[in-house]
Amino acid sequence: DPSYQLQTIRKLNSETTVPPMFAPPLAIIPAKDRKKQRLKLSDLEFVTANIDDMAEASGILVSSFFENAALNPTFHAIRAHREHLRLREHHGGEEHVQTIVRWEGEPIAFVDVDARPKGDPELNPRPYISDLAVRPEFRRQGIATQLVLYCEDIVQRIWQKQFVYLRVETKNAVALRMYANLGYELFSHNQIQGKATLRKSLQEASTQTLSMKDVALSKNEENADFSCPPSVLSSFSSSLYRRTHLESPSSTLSSQ
Repeated sequence: DPSYQLQTIRKLNSETTVPPMFAPPLAIIPAKDRKKQRLKLSDLEFVTANIDDMAEASGILVSSFFENAALNPTFHAIRAHREHLRLREHHGGEEHVQTIVRWEGEPIAFVDVDARPKGDPELNPRPYISDLAVRPEFRRQGIATQLVLYCEDIVQRIWQKQFVYLRVETKNAVALRMYANLGYELFSHNQIQGKATLRKSLQEASTQTLSMKDVALSKNEENADFSCPPSVLSSFSSSLYRRTHLESPSSTLSSQ
């Protein structure tokens, strides 16, 4: 029973300062064995994660980003362990929040937002949203949008920053549409890595009347077609498509 195993891991984590060897079992449950779960957004609980929650967070990341390799439990266990150590090392600090979303007590999503300076601000702009992950069986319900808006609220209302940044793979049409609809614009593009850094002005966003609930319920990221052509995307996505596919490498932005 994964729920019982998760409770056991949390109990063990609270009794020791030594990082557990492996992340929660949900990290190695094959995607084909996970049943789709329907939920109400009003039932979600956004919890600021402490260091003992990093094991669960690593399980969410592996389940989300490495689901195609779910049939290899050994790979998943090793990957989850590495993610767990990375998250623990990254944890803490001023103007840094890691958030776990729980539904009926179960961890189902995770996100990190970090305003701590890191080297060149052009290469590593801050505040920066990363590790946005929703377990596969809970997708297509607006949770990713809720997480982005939750981070934006922290950046603007608590940290009082004007901009927020994130990165996305240029081939991910679903994510491109979601971020475009949320008001993100192209900041820089690394054609070699196939990733774009996006930026949103929260000062401009504050003048909009669209609420978090309205955006979440629109399910922008869930209704997008993975093969949608640039003509049906926003002007941002179309511009990024042109940079990625039509312009020469020498004319493409190359930071990051």
